[in-house]
Amino acid sequence: SKGIFSIKTSNDQIGCEMMITNLLGEIIYKDIIQGELINLDLSKESKGIYLLTIKNKGEFRTEKIIIE
Repeated sequence: SKGIFSIKTSNDQIGCEMMITNLLGEIIYKDIIQGELINLDLSKESKGIYLLTIKNKGEFRTEKIIIE
């Protein structure tokens, strides 16, 4: 992607914390999930690999996203 992402979450993730970090662990985006579809514009970030982490009831789920 060029930095525009649509992320579909499940109903039980609404109200959970979501953050995106670079591979150095620096947080570039952090928010609380408000709905089942999240639109993110990360086009101003550098090309590379980032990690999307969702914290849900003490458990962490991490997915890799790539900005080209």
